[in-house]
Amino acid sequence: MLANYKSALVYLNLALEMDKKSNNETDQADCYKNIGIIYYSEGQLSIALDYYYKALFLAIKLHNKTFMSANYNDIGVVLQSMELYPKALEYFRKSLKLFQGTKNLNGVGTVNENIGEVYLAQKDYDRAIVYLNKSIATAVKQDDKEGMMSVYTDFGLCYAYKGQFKLAISNLNKSLQIASEFKNVYNQACTLIGLATVYNLQKDYTNAYKYATEGQKLAIILGNVSVRSRAALELNKTLAGLGKYNEAYKFLQQYIGLKDSLHNNESIQKLTSYNLELDFAAKQKQIGQQQHEKDILFQQKIKQQRLINAIFVSIIVGMIAISVVYYRQKRKQQKINAMLEEKNREVVEQKTNIDDQAQKLNDLNVLKDRLISVLAHDLRAPLSTLRGLFSLLQDDTISHEQMLEMIPGV
Repeated sequence: MLANYKSALVYLNLALEMDKKSNNETDQADCYKNIGIIYYSEGQLSIALDYYYKALFLAIKLHNKTFMSANYNDIGVVLQSMELYPKALEYFRKSLKLFQGTKNLNGVGTVNENIGEVYLAQKDYDRAIVYLNKSIATAVKQDDKEGMMSVYTDFGLCYAYKGQFKLAISNLNKSLQIASEFKNVYNQACTLIGLATVYNLQKDYTNAYKYATEGQKLAIILGNVSVRSRAALELNKTLAGLGKYNEAYKFLQQYIGLKDSLHNNESIQKLTSYNLELDFAAKQKQIGQQQHEKDILFQQKIKQQRLINAIFVSIIVGMIAISVVYYRQKRKQQKINAMLEEKNREVVEQKTNIDDQAQKLNDLNVLKDRLISVLAHDLRAPLSTLRGLFSLLQDDTISHEQMLEMIPGV
């Protein structure tokens, strides 16, 4: 933060050696990331990419989402400096998704600011302000002074390009106050250059020159190519506005040289190479994940097959048990049926006997009726004779004496 990069590298390399001896890959990744920040701050983007990707590969290996998201963000910052904005946004969005997943508010705030800066560079100021508002809300909530001063600088530039100069200067002064208090050289330089930009836009070249020269001094201390190029550009505009064209031309050449260094072929080649390696690592991880999923699926299928086999055996045992019970019941039923048949035969025989007896009784009844009929017929004639005799007696057709004479005959 003090731009004393030489001392910072000494301590970081000592820490890295200790981490390697203790085989602490988590801390190694952190050291690689911080060394990358040093080289990025010095404007050595190619070396910065080496360390950022070393950190990223270790983070992917360890499946450490916090380190992965931080490194995606740092690589996005390099791409932003190289003005590869679509690729930078791609890395920032990867970082933002991971930070949101781990609920790292500081990380979310930082990435939102970086996305805002990309839109600022693309002159989409309204969209930039949307992301910067998200970032400042997080920074204030976390009391993140470094984040606050950086976002205030970006707000200042957005409002400056929108022509809202009072708002721009207010935000830049807030940033400069915090940066001076914490002796943050990088943010001091960026804020001073931002103020120079505001005054250049207002054609107040006297104030612009004051802030531009102060910003350039700090940019030289930083060694950051991106900051130095911005300082050179604002000095070019200021000196041109003041009519100092020869000096302005020198700074224009300096600006062009610095911008060219940001687009050097080595950095782009390394970026392509690392992206291929990253894609390969991601594919390897994906293949491993797919194989793991296949193994899990295979184990599930084995369990399902065992369950099906157990159910099938249970069904067979159940069917056998049911068959045994059915067979026993069938045998019992057959015995009962045999007994019923025997009883039926006995009943049939008894019925036959009863029928025979009934026939005999019927024959006897018929004989009785015939006998009675014969007897009735045989009795009818003498009774008719007596009736006739009594009728004669009743009618006085015969006398009592005649009756007495007939009695012995009757």
